[in-house]
Amino acid sequence: MPVGEPGKTTTLSRQNLLRLWSIRSILLMVLIVALTWLSDFTEYELPWTPLWALVLGLGLLNVALLYRLWLPAPVTGVEFFANLLLDIFFLSAVLYFSGGPSNPLVSFYLIPVIVSAAVLGVRHTGIVAAAAVASYTVLFNWHRPFELFGMMGQEGRNAHMIGMWMNFV
Repeated sequence: MPVGEPGKTTTLSRQNLLRLWSIRSILLMVLIVALTWLSDFTEYELPWTPLWALVLGLGLLNVALLYRLWLPAPVTGVEFFANLLLDIFFLSAVLYFSGGPSNPLVSFYLIPVIVSAAVLGVRHTGIVAAAAVASYTVLFNWHRPFELFGMMGQEGRNAHMIGMWMNFV
């Protein structure tokens, strides 16, 4: 397939955006499994409609990104940067509805920062890092508590620790 033909991943920018698509896909799978497990196998209550709407929105964004990668137009740094900011926005919204800073998924804020540092310049990375820090900070004051992560005692610590372990894995 010649360079520039739809679907061909030839440039470093296009390959980086494809990697970001893969990372987002992993996050989507984690969210789908976690929300399905919590809704079907536990008695914990979360605002299911907004959470599933966010997962659907992120999934549609990922489908659109895959289509975008198929198009021959060059991938720009600004486009990559915008996708990292969208990931921070979606993660913040999911965390808002599911325990805020006590949710173990909060460590996913590091992914866009690390990816930006590896791929983008200092200015864009500074903005991505500032957006992640600001989002995390806002969640300390504005979030919907999630009983599982806010519990005192052994069960709450275990749920948080297991979640952190799963993030690490």
